[in-house]
Amino acid sequence: MIKSLLHISILTCCFQAAIMNGCNSQAATATYTPAGVLVHKGATGDAIKPVLVDTPAVTSLNGIAHTKRNCVKITPLRFLISHPGIELSYERYLGKRFSAQVSWARLYNITWEHPSGEGYQLSLEGKYFDIEREPGTAPYIAIESGYFDISIPDGVNSTGNKRIQYLIPKLGVQVNISSRLILDAYFGLGIKHQMGTAYNTFNILREPDSDFWDLRIASNIKIGWRF
Repeated sequence: MIKSLLHISILTCCFQAAIMNGCNSQAATATYTPAGVLVHKGATGDAIKPVLVDTPAVTSLNGIAHTKRNCVKITPLRFLISHPGIELSYERYLGKRFSAQVSWARLYNITWEHPSGEGYQLSLEGKYFDIEREPGTAPYIAIESGYFDISIPDGVNSTGNKRIQYLIPKLGVQVNISSRLILDAYFGLGIKHQMGTAYNTFNILREPDSDFWDLRIASNIKIGWRF
């Protein structure tokens, strides 16, 4: 009887030790890698199972993990287009694939062959990124809606005012030069509604006090800084 009880006690102790050892080996610590991957590690430090998570603090864009959801941009070539000026943009990343951007431009009258006019431009834009492409680049499609208010001073033709509303679908690509510096190139073709004193693309008087529809092209390059 005593020997049987002793055997049972020894087996019980061995069983409890085995259970505790198994629990310790599977005791997991959860850590996030820079790419936003949740990795469970056991007591020995070995990874047990990686778990992909979409944490609110991480925005993964074209294979690069970012906690920087804001971006300010300038358009250095803005002085070379039909309505020259200084343009600033702010973009907010809303997840892995979406962003919203607002742009404001101060337009200056630069007379080459015809006066360009002065005023301002305001635009809103939504983007959808294709992040499955080559790492380091992020192709996207976008839709931009905007408004111009331009005064044409005395010049080659006459003085007038034109107000333009437009809607443009665009194709673009965002190149991550570094974790903060980006290059944003795009091209789009859409429609515009011009009101007021009607000038054509080169601000040549077409017809006073009228409104008309026309095509509008948008193409440029922006340089941005993430933070």
